[in-house]
Amino acid sequence: MAKFLRDLLLVCLLPLVLLSIPLCVFIYTGEFVSYDAVANAQARGENSIWSRAYSDVDREFKTVSATYRGAAVVVLGSSRVMTIRSGFFTPETTFYNAGGAAQWPAEPKEFISSIPRDRQPRLILLGVDQRWFSDSVGVGIAPIGVEKANDPAMREFLHYSWKKFYQDYVRGKFSLRDIFKKPGGVERIGFNAVVYNSGFRGDGSMFYGKFLDDPKNGAKVKTLIDEKVATVLAGKSNFEYSDRVNEHTLASIDEFLSECRRRGITVVGFMPPYAHGVYERVMSVPGPDKRVADLVSKRLDETFAAQGATFYDLSDPASFGGSDSELFDIVHGMDKMSARIVSTLGKRDPAFSAFVDPVTLDATIASSTSDYEVTF
Repeated sequence: MAKFLRDLLLVCLLPLVLLSIPLCVFIYTGEFVSYDAVANAQARGENSIWSRAYSDVDREFKTVSATYRGAAVVVLGSSRVMTIRSGFFTPETTFYNAGGAAQWPAEPKEFISSIPRDRQPRLILLGVDQRWFSDSVGVGIAPIGVEKANDPAMREFLHYSWKKFYQDYVRGKFSLRDIFKKPGGVERIGFNAVVYNSGFRGDGSMFYGKFLDDPKNGAKVKTLIDEKVATVLAGKSNFEYSDRVNEHTLASIDEFLSECRRRGITVVGFMPPYAHGVYERVMSVPGPDKRVADLVSKRLDETFAAQGATFYDLSDPASFGGSDSELFDIVHGMDKMSARIVSTLGKRDPAFSAFVDPVTLDATIASSTSDYEVTF
């Protein structure tokens, strides 16, 4: 009987031990800190970066943060706009980067519909991804879960996050030393922020500390570009587009623009850049990518203009002075490339120019000795 009770106790204790280790780590790194608490603290001026690894609530976090801020200028789009920063704008411009709140074409309207009128921006800078025009993009969308009492972090921990923690450790994605290191500077909240030194700054922009800390990052990006170029030349790549314009995507964007027009919000749209090396090959190889890319740009220009908005195709970084050395990967530009985008739009767009000083921003870019960062 004693042996049975001992074995039973061991069986019961094993799950508790397995759960207790990741539980302690998650508590220590701030993985369970609610996104609302972080959004509120950052809106009050707390100097921190925040990012979870095991619970994706970026849309909710950015929507709540944008509501708290009530900023005059809001950047909206996918992760590809996340390196646009407040320092790129004039000192009197209130700014928030809501990149991540609109990963897909139906989400911009969902975002703006979630913002109260008394907290809405004067201008939205919308990044329109090329991948929004893929055949795989559907029209359905899950509503933004901004019910702050239902933060899923603990629920997801019990369902799968604790297992993913062990899997990531075994695969060498992090070490125990990474967890317990104490870097100086800003406060870091969330597993990604603590372990990978990456997360959202107070202005909503993304700080890619892990990438900046890796001396081999430039070579890795070049390899990615070379691999993609090879697939394009071999005719095996359907880079971001389908073989025709996705009308559902255009309709979703038109609905968003219509809602903004109804609310009196100015919209400036742009297509984010991807690697010039890839762009050059896509545009030089006859096929659906080039044909549809040209047609998508034309249709977007017409769609924006019909709603009193403006659109700029910045797919090629070389068209505004950027280079592949300023990329995080094939489709994500770092801070320096984003500064070039803001400066370019400030020169070209009358509405946007009210919030930007291109002369000062260009001087800041020119003085930077880094391919990735600008100091202001």
